[in-house]
Amino acid sequence: MDLHTSPKVQGAIERASENNGVGAVVVDMSGVAFMDSTALSALVRSKDALQKRGVSLRLAAPSDAVDRIFSVTGFKDFFEVFNSREAAISA
Repeated sequence: MDLHTSPKVQGAIERASENNGVGAVVVDMSGVAFMDSTALSALVRSKDALQKRGVSLRLAAPSDAVDRIFSVTGFKDFFEVFNSREAAISA
C-alpha cells in the first residue's frame, strides 16, 4: 500500500461500510508486503469515516511487515488488529 494504491483501498473500505446493517469492515492485511505513511493515513481516515457511521474497522492477519510498522508507529493500539480473518469476523 502506497501513494498510488492507498486512495483505492480507502475508497473500497468506505464503500464496504455503506450497506445497511454492516457493523464492521474487515480488511485482510496478510498480503500487504509494504506500507508507507500514506497507507497509514488512509487507514486512519477510513477508521474515522466508519466510526461516524457506527461501523468499526478491523484489520486481520497483518503480514510481518505490517505488524512491524504498526508496532513501531504505535498504530497497533489504535486499530483493532486480529490474528486471523476469522477472528476479526467473529469478534
